[in-house]
Formats: sequence, structure tokens, C-alpha cells
Amino acid sequence: MLSKGTPNIVLVKTSIYISEGVYGLYGMRRILVFLFGFFVFSFWNLFTLQSFGQVPPFDEYLWIMVYGDGGIGIQLLTSLKEPVFANLNVLNLQLLKHIKSISLKIKYNSICSLQITLDWKSVDLEEAEVVGYEIVERISYKFLGGKFVLDKKEPLINPLTGERLYIRLYYVPVDVNFNRVVDSIWSEITSKCRCPDGLINIISKEYLYKESNVILIVDDLAKSPSSLFPDYYVSISIMFYEYFDFKIGYTYVLDVFKLFNLTNPIMISKNSLSSVIEIHISTFIPSKGHHFDFFYEILDVYFSSIRYRIGTGEFEGNIVELVISNNIPNREQTPAYYIPGKVIDGLWVKFKVVERGYKFEFSSTMYGIIFISLSMVISSLIVYLYFRKKFRK
Repeated sequence: MLSKGTPNIVLVKTSIYISEGVYGLYGMRRILVFLFGFFVFSFWNLFTLQSFGQVPPFDEYLWIMVYGDGGIGIQLLTSLKEPVFANLNVLNLQLLKHIKSISLKIKYNSICSLQITLDWKSVDLEEAEVVGYEIVERISYKFLGGKFVLDKKEPLINPLTGERLYIRLYYVPVDVNFNRVVDSIWSEITSKCRCPDGLINIISKEYLYKESNVILIVDDLAKSPSSLFPDYYVSISIMFYEYFDFKIGYTYVLDVFKLFNLTNPIMISKNSLSSVIEIHISTFIPSKGHHFDFFYEILDVYFSSIRYRIGTGEFEGNIVELVISNNIPNREQTPAYYIPGKVIDGLWVKFKVVERGYKFEFSSTMYGIIFISLSMVISSLIVYLYFRKKFRK
């Protein structure tokens, strides 16, 4: 993408010196457009890197969300050492050369959808269905059983250049034995897991037989190097409905060990370079799409001596959910998410439901973002005024 953007920068520089009048104004407009785009990109890039802590791809990621209706959502992401589907044990080289990604989503007794993304440069629209059908047949035979049919075909084109990129195929089952699917997929996950001694041990296979829980397996052969997720990973989502009954003035404890009936310590995988644990406490209610009119106060946190930080409060009338996380990069010492082999003997948060009115605490990161943003705006304004004055002479 950067190499394609270079000619635009050259044109901007050239247009400054072409002539005054129409060409000068045209050049000035291009400069302003470029500066505005650069400002937006820089701000987004800075905000994104700070939000995610500039971490390498997650090897283990445990995300816990407490919702305003008392429900608790869990997502565990763990990397795989090799692809589940896009390998020579399942497919041949002739099929593999067309594949960009394969993903399987399973929701017990409800969803079993397979998504295949093919390279448009190696296969055309007509051939895509034939190639996709053979891939699905092989995957179904080895893991899923039953029959799958094509639900949708989606060509993906670069909106700026018109370049043909990918062909995405969506398949749904005609009939499927969910017990067989869960058994075979779980066996494959545990055998290919890069961190078998880590956070995945929080989850037992029994959770996957509940209709509200979801497994997502991704084999991504075309991942961007800047992605925060590994090439091959599994994501397991679990929902506990109405776990808490929130009332203003009452105190509650989210104990992860109690939630999963864990009686022994767990461990961060010895193979993991980045293990992130995040607990979010929000007033948002997914089923209703709005927030409850109360807030929370963190009273105590236990993270088994893992360094963490807390984001708190309310900002400009908008709810800012509480986040307890060890996603803390640090140039001077080892990042808080680099804890291979760390034993965790407990993980809990004690909080109180309170009236709204807490103020958002600005961090040094937020001040830095604001300062850089203002600097970019001022610089753009100076350049604009300079060229406006120059071309009006």
C-alpha cells in the first residue's frame, strides 16, 4: 500500500512548482487533502497502537466482559502452531495454492458455517465454485460429516484501483452432527494448540455443547504483518446469562476461578510471548442496545502479582467502561504481557454499583494524543495560510 501511495506524494510536490493560478490552486488543494489524510491516518494509527499497547500478535488472549444486565461474556483466543484445515493432511497442493483463508464457526445446535477465501489471481469466478466445492468436501469428510451447500459468493475488489482481490465463498450445512463436529474439532484444537499448557485449560469441552457458546477457527494465509492476531488461531466465546443481579449500593465480586469451577492454579503458557488478560465492566446491555443509568467503583483487584492498569470513569456524558488489563508495553522493563510460565492462583475483581458521576481520568497517553493532534491541526493551518497568501499575489 505504501508503494502505491508514493506517486501521489510526488505529484503533490510537482504541482507546487508548475505555475501560479489554476495549477497552483490545484496543488494547494492536493496538499490540503494529503495533509488531512495524513492527519487522520496518523491519529488513527496512534490511537490504535496505544489502545492495543503495541503488542506483538497475541499468543493467548482472555477477554472477560461484565454487562449491565449482570451477564458475563468470555472470549478466549489462543494461537495454533499450524493450520487446522489448510494443510496437506486435509487438502492437496493444487487446492492450497488458491486459498487465502479458511474459517469455521460453530454454535452448538444452531450454526456450522464454513467460509473460504480464494485468490482471484489464481482462480476466476466460474472456477471458484468448483474449487470451493472440492475443499468443502474434503474438510467435511475429515471433520464435519454431513453435506454443505454454497450459500453466497462474494467477489472482493479494491474500491480505489478496481483490482480483483479475493473471492469469498460461504457454505452452510444441509445436515450436520454437532456432537461429532465438536468432538473432532476440539481434538484438532488441542493437538495443534501452540500453548497447550496455558489459558486454554480454563475451558473444558463441556462448555462447547451449550447452545449459547461459539467456536471460531481461523487459518489465515494472507494475514497482514501488522495484524494483532496470529496466522492460525481459535477463538472460544462463552456466555453466562444473568450471573449478577445489580443494585445500586451493593458490592459484587467477579471471581474467574469460581466462574469456571477451577480448584487448582492455572498457568500462562511457557510458549507464549504475549498473554493478555482483560476484564471489562460495562453498563451496556447487548439485548436492548443501551446502557443502564448507573456506574461502578473498583474496590479491589487480584491479578496474581501480574502488573495491570485500570481505566475508569465517565467522559463528556459518555460511559467509559472499566478495563483491568495487563496489556502494558514498556520500553524500560519487560512488558506486563510477557509472562511465560507464570502461575496464576487467583483472578478476581471486587466492585461496587454506584450512581453515575465519576470523572474520566486523563492518562499521559491521552494527553500525548491530544498534543500531537493539535500540533497536526496547527501545522496544516499554517501550510494552508502560507499557500493561500502565496497564490493570491
